Amino acid sequence: MPFEVTDAENALVIKARGLLSRRNILDLYSYVASNLISLNNLNSPAIELRGGILRLQALDEGFISITGYGNIIVNEEIYGNWITIPVGPQDDIIVRSKPNSVAYINIVGGIPTELEGAELKCGTKLKESKSYNNEEVYKILSALQVPESMRPHTGGEEIHIASSSTKNNYNNAIKAILLKGKDYYLLKVKTLPPLDGIIVEAEPPVVKIDEGVLIPTLSNNHEGELCGWIPTDDMDRLARLDNSCQVNIKLCSESYAMKKCSKYMDKILWLKKAIEASIDAAKRGAKALRVKINGRAYIAWIEPL
Repeated sequence: MPFEVTDAENALVIKARGLLSRRNILDLYSYVASNLISLNNLNSPAIELRGGILRLQALDEGFISITGYGNIIVNEEIYGNWITIPVGPQDDIIVRSKPNSVAYINIVGGIPTELEGAELKCGTKLKESKSYNNEEVYKILSALQVPESMRPHTGGEEIHIASSSTKNNYNNAIKAILLKGKDYYLLKVKTLPPLDGIIVEAEPPVVKIDEGVLIPTLSNNHEGELCGWIPTDDMDRLARLDNSCQVNIKLCSESYAMKKCSKYMDKILWLKKAIEASIDAAKRGAKALRVKINGRAYIAWIEPL
């Protein structure tokens, strides 16, 4: 039982059904990444921190990972994100997510599935769902990170809404202001997209219209008129953006949106392969070397002869 919650705000244990069924997960890529660098299955439980704080005390030796948009402090030492770090007994761990954004926390050994859906509170114990060998994890620890070149970035944001409407002009962008709360996103626009060809049976994430506002939602209980659905990568992007920022909404065909979703799945599978290859290299005794090529940082693995 390596961790005990000593403080928590907006910290929820979440779990996807699979890569094609994200349920209520705001940033699927960061969620999957947290499992990969914790040696867990792709859709194992994780802690989603929605603009909040999570404070833990380590009760024994263990390993904790963070992905998404936040930072982690262990005994007053600040670490970055997209990494897995070791902790020892009595270590004080503080994780903060960026306001209006999300971070994901995970542990090597996995969070028990019986905690799924629970909002963490002071006194909650986090024990690993499976055992592991500490020495083996230390040996591959340098591989348990998301390469910098594969970490998502924000900027020049464009959000697509897929629709079969015959009135839609796929060349024009609609300017919108993104308003975010703990459990909702709103897109305020001056001009609403046309509503013929409404997609009634679309799977979340979908966009509904209510009193002149576009509302992206992950819920299946989406009463009201639907104007389309959002490709998975664009829903992730909304989770990372700052409150009150401007985004450009591009209407697109459903076939174009499906291609975007396919590329997104390829990106996740490529991340999985990259981390697995790094783990294999570390097991063989290779050392990680950070290099820059054309201004981008990469990890090269140098193996002994």
